[in-house]
Amino acid sequence: MHCTWLARVPEEAKERTVAALATLPELRLCVSTTGESNLLVSVWARSPSDLLRLERLLGDRLPWLSRVDSVFMLRTLKHFGWVIDARGRSTGEVVEPVIIGDEPASA
Repeated sequence: MHCTWLARVPEEAKERTVAALATLPELRLCVSTTGESNLLVSVWARSPSDLLRLERLLGDRLPWLSRVDSVFMLRTLKHFGWVIDARGRSTGEVVEPVIIGDEPASA
């Protein structure tokens, strides 16, 4: 399961927030943004309950971080060129584009 949080962090707390987030083994991406949110955090979790554990952990350890929005994907068919099975394990490399849904009409 892949989750991305858009968050707001006081500017004076950004450096220590990023340092704390960097200790999470589930962290895949953490970048500064502009607008209503000023931080984008992307994590991989094993299950919805694992995601809730991460959310609680962040709430406990980083009370100044407020989530503006979150987006999560329950199932990833392909990841960085690898085909993934239902248990999240690699079953092979992608050598051709993966088409989801109807095949494109032939010319």
